[in-house]
Order: sequence, then structure tokens, then C-alpha cells
Amino acid sequence: MKIKSISILLLTFLCACATTPRYQPANIQIPVETQFYKLNFPEKEDWKGWSISKKENETIVFKQIKKWPLTGEVLAVTTIAVMRDFLLAEREGLGSEDETANNVMDLEENVLREKGEKKGKYTIKEITRETVKSKNKKLYVMNYKLRTKTGFKGYFYQCSRSDSALYLYFPSEFKNDHVFYRFQIDGAYKPGRFAKPNLKKVLEVIDAFEIKK
Repeated sequence: MKIKSISILLLTFLCACATTPRYQPANIQIPVETQFYKLNFPEKEDWKGWSISKKENETIVFKQIKKWPLTGEVLAVTTIAVMRDFLLAEREGLGSEDETANNVMDLEENVLREKGEKKGKYTIKEITRETVKSKNKKLYVMNYKLRTKTGFKGYFYQCSRSDSALYLYFPSEFKNDHVFYRFQIDGAYKPGRFAKPNLKKVLEVIDAFEIKK
């Protein structure tokens, strides 16, 4: 089954906490829409301080950067991405939701291990899987934690951490159109700076998600 991975696109923790990019939060318009779906948030103010961008392949990305007020040092970067994905049934075959979810998460885990851990870019501290429900949406979830050393500061290594979660949602039309959706949150942060990300923020995006009819 040829299912693409988005882990490499979203693992910003490798350099995000070591730089101080210029950043201007965007004025988010509600609802946020693409050709096939929309995000209709009940409270616009909940996203104050977040930027938003639309990428190719029906992808929407939210980003929040937290800085130390006095120095501008980046303490944490949180990225949330929504992606429309699909299977080419005639080429790949079409399994059940459970089988597809497991295949997607197997691929993501393999990418994490092959592209990063085995090359010494980071260490995987934890990977877990679960199934949850949020507002009548059944979600397949893979949680994982990564750790990396970003360089020296004096006599000590600077370390960053990344806590992430991938949520997969299969609408009722999946059996017919083979389309499913990914919601991924990556929170990169420096330990001990009171900037640990709130991974539950992605549930606000999932709850606001609606497929256009």
C-alpha cells in the first residue's frame, strides 16, 4: 500500500528551538476553507497568536511560536496540520479502516526510525497507539516523543524535545471514495522553560472539521 508520510514535513523540532525566525501572526478568517472541507471554529479568539497557511494537496497548517519576551529566544514551536489523503484502490487494494489506519501508522513509525533515529538525528522516547472518540468522530491515534541535541552552549548541550500526535479520521464515505484525513500536531520545546505544548489543541481543529457537501 503506497501511503505517503508527513512526519518529515512536520518534524520542525530539529532546528525550530535553535533559531529566532521573524513571525507575524495571521488574521485567521472563520471558517477556514479548502475545496473539500472547512474548519468552523466557535471561538476565533482561541487562535489568537497563531499563523495559518494553506499548502498543496488540501493541507492547512497552523503555527504558534512562543518566545522569551526579553531576548526573543524561541522557547517552543507548535505546528498543527490537516491533510486530505486517499487510496488508489485499483493499485493498492482497499482494506478496512482498521487495516488502513495501522498501515499508515506503521509507515509513519518506520519513517521516524529510518530517517531519524538510525541516522542519529534524534532519539525516540515513546510511541503509543490508541483509538478515541471526539464529537462522534472515531479517531486512530499515534502518540510519540522525540529528543535531540541541537548544539553546544558553553560546556553544555542544548537539547530540544518534540511531543507529537497523529490522528486519522475515516468519514462514512471512505468505502466509496477512499478518502481519509490526517490531523497532526508537533510541539517542539526546550525543557525547563514552562513552554511545553498542549497536544489537546489539535482536538479543537478536529471538532471544527466539516466535509463540504
